[in-house]
Amino acid sequence: PELKAFLKETNGVDKYKNVEVNFIAGRKAVLTIFNDGKEVEKVTLSDYNDTEKLHQLFAEKGFARYSDSEVAARRKMKEAESAQAESSQASSGLRGTQTQRFTNKKAGVGKSDARLSTKERKRLMKDKLRQLKEARENYMVVGAPVG
Repeated sequence: PELKAFLKETNGVDKYKNVEVNFIAGRKAVLTIFNDGKEVEKVTLSDYNDTEKLHQLFAEKGFARYSDSEVAARRKMKEAESAQAESSQASSGLRGTQTQRFTNKKAGVGKSDARLSTKERKRLMKDKLRQLKEARENYMVVGAPVG
């Protein structure tokens, strides 16, 4: 649970420069270090069961941390991006009740999207398939350490 929190939540891996996290469902978390585009080292992160040990590992490997002001700026930027994505979804042509129905379904409420037009159902299905393909293709990659 601490490794997952370190990778997904704030005050974890998001505090390090040149680090990119990609997830593959069902696989162990592996830190892959690249230098000039070539793989240098792999470290299995599940061996580290403590957040402090993970921070020590990243420091040992030479990854620089963002300052507190840089972290705050990055979080604001991510919040602005997600707000923009939400507003573009709202203006994408779905009516409010249909958007709510789709959102509820995604949240596990399980309401049917049978009232959506054929075009909207096809678009939603394509979005779901695209998300599945991206999930299959994703993997964890970490950039080269600074220093």
